[in-house]
Amino acid sequence: MAWGNYMAEIEGRPGSVLLDDWFAASALVAELTRVDWFGVRFRMNPGGAFWHPDETARLNASEDDLLRLCHRHGHARSG
Repeated sequence: MAWGNYMAEIEGRPGSVLLDDWFAASALVAELTRVDWFGVRFRMNPGGAFWHPDETARLNASEDDLLRLCHRHGHARSG
């Protein structure tokens, strides 16, 4: 995957946006039946970090679940 990483301000707070730009050159609209967006909000104040260290385990578990779902339901591609 060709991921772009962008720093942003989201609702007045620092955020990190990851974008899979694999289709940027030529989007295969007829074949892209699903386009998804995932957002994660945390419960604890992160201080100067992107997330509070006590939320790391939950964040990692959520990431694993999302990747598993994307793999199962997303488009398979080669190359």
